[in-house]
Amino acid sequence: MFCALEELGGPLTLVLIQAGSAVQGTLEIADRKIPVSGSATAGGVVALTGSHITQLSRDRVVTMTLTHWTTTVEGAAMSGSFTYTWDLDDLGTPDGTLRLATVTLSGVLVGVRKVG
Repeated sequence: MFCALEELGGPLTLVLIQAGSAVQGTLEIADRKIPVSGSATAGGVVALTGSHITQLSRDRVVTMTLTHWTTTVEGAAMSGSFTYTWDLDDLGTPDGTLRLATVTLSGVLVGVRKVG
């Protein structure tokens, strides 16, 4: 299953492979890929989660997490909602970690199309 969404200032791209009720693949947001996995029901409901850590420098890391993804697939269309969190941490502080920023993006998928 391939789908792309032009929203939120840039594309959101989801690529999934399905084996039975299990699905896995990648979610790309703002040129960052997050490995995702979850399930797909016979009724077309897809539920996903995933996380990825990127080392920006010796002391800085970004953790990207898909905390919620529930969509329904009908034919070539997908609709539903998701929540994505982006955390920037500084590991060079005396206590080990300082959260510098957290961005949470929640959205509703509308007009998603199947590609390929």
